[in-house]
Amino acid sequence: MLKIEKERRLHRFTYDELAEFCGVTKQAIFAICNGKNDPSFKLAMKLANFFKIPVEELFSKVIISTPIDNDNSNNNNNISEELLTAKEVSQVIFKNKVSYSQIIALAHRGEIPFLKIGTKYFFLKSKILDFIKNSIQPIRFSEVHRATKMRCDISAIAGISKID
Repeated sequence: MLKIEKERRLHRFTYDELAEFCGVTKQAIFAICNGKNDPSFKLAMKLANFFKIPVEELFSKVIISTPIDNDNSNNNNNISEELLTAKEVSQVIFKNKVSYSQIIALAHRGEIPFLKIGTKYFFLKSKILDFIKNSIQPIRFSEVHRATKMRCDISAIAGISKID
């Protein structure tokens, strides 16, 4: 069961009431609540505002690979401002050094949390920046020394006198 369906039942709303609020048909809401259809981004934001929960939490069981927890979860407008498409992540964050397909691959491997609505992938800017920050490993002197020593040992075995 999707979180949206749980919320609908918890608040005792009918499909008709939810459809009327969102301006769509009862059948459309039924299909979304049961995971048969993905809502448009605008409709997803309306539903999140209706239930007063973050949009990424509303569809968490179906469209998010890794839970996205946002410190500003009560303000859905902040969330929409922070959402980036895969193309924007490639261009803005990675300066075109990481391609669209590489970003999607990272998402599918569960390395970057994502939100999928329809066929579009969205990423929280803060989570992408956290991913980058956590991916950079500081180099310790002992590791450099060990790598240099290993190169010296290998060159000695191979009979090479000087390492460039």
